[in-house]
Amino acid sequence: MTSEEFIQNHSAFWQQSGFDFQFALYIKYLFECELKDVVKYEAEDDIVIERESGEIDLVQVKHSYQEGKNMTNSNMDVWKTINNWQHFLTTLEKENRQTRNVKCILIVNMTPAHEFLKVIDKVKHGEAGYEDVVACLTELQKMKSCKTQVEELLAEGKSIMKLVSKIEVVRIDNPIGVLFQHFVTKYGIPVLADDVLFSIIGKLWDMKNRHKNGAFQFRVEDFLYQFQVDLQKLTIKSFEAIEDEEERELPADYRHFLMVKQLASVGVSDNISLSVYFGHYWCYKNSINVYCVTNHTMSEELRQKIEQKVIKTWREIFCDANHEVLSSSEEMKRKETMMSCGYTCFSQSMKADVKYNGILIKPHFSSGWMLALSNERKPRVFWRADWGKEDVE
Repeated sequence: MTSEEFIQNHSAFWQQSGFDFQFALYIKYLFECELKDVVKYEAEDDIVIERESGEIDLVQVKHSYQEGKNMTNSNMDVWKTINNWQHFLTTLEKENRQTRNVKCILIVNMTPAHEFLKVIDKVKHGEAGYEDVVACLTELQKMKSCKTQVEELLAEGKSIMKLVSKIEVVRIDNPIGVLFQHFVTKYGIPVLADDVLFSIIGKLWDMKNRHKNGAFQFRVEDFLYQFQVDLQKLTIKSFEAIEDEEERELPADYRHFLMVKQLASVGVSDNISLSVYFGHYWCYKNSINVYCVTNHTMSEELRQKIEQKVIKTWREIFCDANHEVLSSSEEMKRKETMMSCGYTCFSQSMKADVKYNGILIKPHFSSGWMLALSNERKPRVFWRADWGKEDVE
């Protein structure tokens, strides 16, 4: 599962809900910050992070839907953001609060072509100083579109350098993709990440839209607690077999089941054995119903991936058990050994664990899964090397 696939899978939601990119970054910070940090949405800025350490991050998100657009000197949103940051610092100073630990982060998907931001970058790299900042602003003051905002900054005198030292420009072209990649890196199991992350996004988006008073915010530890049920799905190390509580009788038409005909082809046809293996088959049915339908801990994509691994596990056993008849050219020998090799394949398959990305599928869930695959109209699992090639019933 890639970030592109994740975005494509849920394209209808992004378009129909009006989901915005800054909210994707808000969620990313919730997964990224420390437990005691508080992450606010649309408070003093688009996103505000109040860290336990006393640091404050003001995050402004500027996203253009026009590919390849430049962020120019006349971009009023950028000037308003810079002035708002200066006002925030001034307010903190008037309240005798520390400004040393404040960061001002501008996240964009545009190519920076803004002279003031360029000179800020030079200051950070030791290539410019106060005089260069003043010279840049003085030149920009000639532009009618930003004259008022630039004059306010020039009026700060040398204290403007406090703001300059705090501004950081970060380019993120695809916020939703970055969120998905961070989530996968943090929790792993990308096939589960799709369902789990999208579930959390949908619930948070709904909570935000219903929120009325004050800033929408979470302490990180409260956020993780709120969504612990979703996140616990990512800690699954095994899918336990869900057996029948009471033994069922064989179906009236059990002899017509293709898996029964396959079992008969390797010498398993007595009712006691069939009852045992039907138990495995029903265990698979029970387990799939619970994990895929009832509690959704196994997404459809994950089910398909595990099924591929079940088939791969069977195929390895099949090749090992049937290697003699697969490689033999002696017709008589093939007939004598076909059943015994097929039974070896079957018996080993019934004992096999199936592992996928650290997730364990235990017998009788895994063995029942193989039996279900052997019961398909065109079986993807079979025990004898000659199954389907001739009448072996």
